[in-house]
Amino acid sequence: LLVRKAADIEEAHEQGKRGIILDFQNATAIGEDLDRIDCFHNLGVRMIQLTYNLRNLVGDGCTEIHKSGLTYFGREVVQRLNELGILVDVSHCSEQVAWDALDVSSTPIVISHASSAAICEHDRAKSDDLARAVARAGGYFGVVLIPGFIQESPVATLDDLARHVEHLVDVMGIDHVGIG
Repeated sequence: LLVRKAADIEEAHEQGKRGIILDFQNATAIGEDLDRIDCFHNLGVRMIQLTYNLRNLVGDGCTEIHKSGLTYFGREVVQRLNELGILVDVSHCSEQVAWDALDVSSTPIVISHASSAAICEHDRAKSDDLARAVARAGGYFGVVLIPGFIQESPVATLDDLARHVEHLVDVMGIDHVGIG
């Protein structure tokens, strides 16, 4: 069942179906045209990640050498996403883009799939300060399940995942942490 609003998730559950939330893992499809966001919303997109590792017209990704924040256009993108009820995802964004998105957004933002920098340093890992701020704003942090992101070796265990989840629950509260 295509999920366009929260009630669709409940309907999918009641019908024994799976709910599908359409999302973009990068805002590059928007190009320079904010009206494209309206078009994608009409097609069912309900979550957009602002960057995917590298810089785009919205802001810097988490693997850029110099990790700056949202551009002026990026601020307009976040505002339009808010107006349409499209979730703002900062998983692959620079930490500064995430802070800027928190500042600009009138709705909660999410880190749908990342890890805790306090447990394992990685380009996509997020700081406790950012995680705390996301929770204060009503947002969500999904812990990623990729071994090299949650543990320094290429092999990870359930204990490694649990360390991230437990730490983030301590930082953010249980209502703001899940599996990403």
